[in-house]
Amino acid sequence: MSELTTWHLSQRLRENATTTPDLVALREKRHGIWRDITWGDYLANTEMTAYALAALGVGPTDRVAIQSENRPEWLYADLASNMLRAVIVGFYPTNPVSEIRYLLQDSGARLIIAEDQEQVDKAMEVIDDVETLEWIVHLDSRGLADYDDPRLISLDAAIAKGAELRASDPDLLSRVEAQKTPEDLTTLIYTSGTTGPPKGAMLTADNISFATDVFAADDGMFGKGGMTRDDVVVSYLPLSHVLERSVTTWGGLRNSTIIHFAESIETVVADLGEVQPTVLVAVPRIWEKIQASVAIRMANASPVKRLAYRISQ
Repeated sequence: MSELTTWHLSQRLRENATTTPDLVALREKRHGIWRDITWGDYLANTEMTAYALAALGVGPTDRVAIQSENRPEWLYADLASNMLRAVIVGFYPTNPVSEIRYLLQDSGARLIIAEDQEQVDKAMEVIDDVETLEWIVHLDSRGLADYDDPRLISLDAAIAKGAELRASDPDLLSRVEAQKTPEDLTTLIYTSGTTGPPKGAMLTADNISFATDVFAADDGMFGKGGMTRDDVVVSYLPLSHVLERSVTTWGGLRNSTIIHFAESIETVVADLGEVQPTVLVAVPRIWEKIQASVAIRMANASPVKRLAYRISQ
């Protein structure tokens, strides 16, 4: 293994946005159409999110929770927290209210980013039980008209507050980032809790850069050449899981890999066919769905194709 050095997530984002601002970093599928997000866009959106969080009082060592499906905003929140030396805590979208209450209390989250009405409902049900929780920031406003709570705010409204802060203190992020150290706590990743209450694994900047280098470097887990700018990844496993974060957020930053966000877990197989990923991280259920899809197609294929398929097995 080649010599490894600590690098910070926001530092790598700035480097990529400076050297290749117009290259595609992320692609998101909405309503059947893929939308490109360049490295320049990625940085701009992350900085806006960082100022939004700062305007809501988030600073170094504060915990920022997020409960959402995979989408670019997940990455913006992750790296925005990193810019502020705050700690991102990812929750599974399927976590029920009882688990959300425990995770928010245990992590000491100051703010939670909730994707939509389903996640907002959970957070609103427990906010009075979590002493540290001050804000619920939602990404999707649909179904929230009946709520009238000053602690609930849309991301757009938070970004507007952040723009005011940025106008009055344009050097805030550079001052905070200049104080970063390899020992900075970057994220809490909770265990499944199968043998007891979930426990938050504490990962520092040093932990993340080392682990990412190990699997993505030229002589790392992916073999000679490692992950490169030419690689294509589809993100669909929960970003609250360390494996998906390692590939989507951290590996994507380190190697400028293009990350695609599937429209939904139901469309993953079809999206894979469109995207043609060169790197695929999957759990057994996904491999089973792919195998079933291939088997169905082969059942209706010509005799020559069926023969070629049997020979290849």
